[in-house]
Amino acid sequence: MVQKSLIGPGNQWFSLLGCLLTYYVQDILGSILSRLTFRESSQMGLVSHTWRRLWRSCCRKLVFTSATMFQPGNRSIKHTRTNFAMRVNSFLRQLHTHPTLNKFVIKFGLRRKHTRHVNRWIRFCSVSRARHITINFTPGVKDFFMGPANSKYIFPLNVFSGPEGSSTHVRTLHLGYVCLDTTSSDFMIFANLKKLTLHKISFLGDLQCLMLPECNSLECLSISFCSLPGLSTCQPLQRLRCVRLHYCYLKKIELEAPNLTSFDLTNQPIPFVLGGSLNVMEANIKLLAKDSPYGDNLDYIYTELPAALSHVHKLSITSGLFVFDQVLSVADST
Repeated sequence: MVQKSLIGPGNQWFSLLGCLLTYYVQDILGSILSRLTFRESSQMGLVSHTWRRLWRSCCRKLVFTSATMFQPGNRSIKHTRTNFAMRVNSFLRQLHTHPTLNKFVIKFGLRRKHTRHVNRWIRFCSVSRARHITINFTPGVKDFFMGPANSKYIFPLNVFSGPEGSSTHVRTLHLGYVCLDTTSSDFMIFANLKKLTLHKISFLGDLQCLMLPECNSLECLSISFCSLPGLSTCQPLQRLRCVRLHYCYLKKIELEAPNLTSFDLTNQPIPFVLGGSLNVMEANIKLLAKDSPYGDNLDYIYTELPAALSHVHKLSITSGLFVFDQVLSVADST
């Protein structure tokens, strides 16, 4: 009788045991969901109401791409921007609350006319305190075309500094084929940002020089195919380790990063200063052709580069060299 009372359904220990089992089962199921891909975890929500409720509360990564929003091989639904936006909106409506996200990714060829939809997604991302954010609207064709600024979506940095948003949780930020308003505070609000990637970004306003953020946490900077007159720092970036600048047509570079270890530059020959960077282990320099059709970069390679990178351990230089023959016209003589 005593043993039955200890495990009977009406006993408090039995109720406690049931609660513990429920908690641990949900914890295990949540751990399983966290190890699945985005498509796999979302499909698990179709199994039962329990899985759907658990998925809504345990979802830690949202990845919206053509591969995740459209069934592979299904040609009944066109992969248009309108259908993509409708599917993302429908998906987010299923999340009644804002989970704390580890990753938030949108990769699709959206434009400024889709601002109403994208703004809603960015606000969701901010309120969810996403740590790793990718907003990439780059067209599928890989080329040097940067695209017109008037068709690109204007990324709202102010959303992350609003009363409902938070920028302190952001660790990585990847922006592609969008516009940034240079009259705003730029990236200074991302105090804990570690990695910043800008690809085919258009800057609104009179941009004379892009000032890097006043955040000591920045470790990696990558800027490619962005038309920038110059790049400089507001103050020494103590943790900056890696800098990658490709096809930005810069006129000057002034960086102060004492612990810089890797420097990668693809540009025309320009003067640049890496103040206090005495620990650069590797530098890769690809020199583009000068404006002159027969110009070479030999003077720059032998004089300016060694002065700017005097402390580098390993230096790799790639440069095009134009070789031409001068044909002399000789008059016939008798």
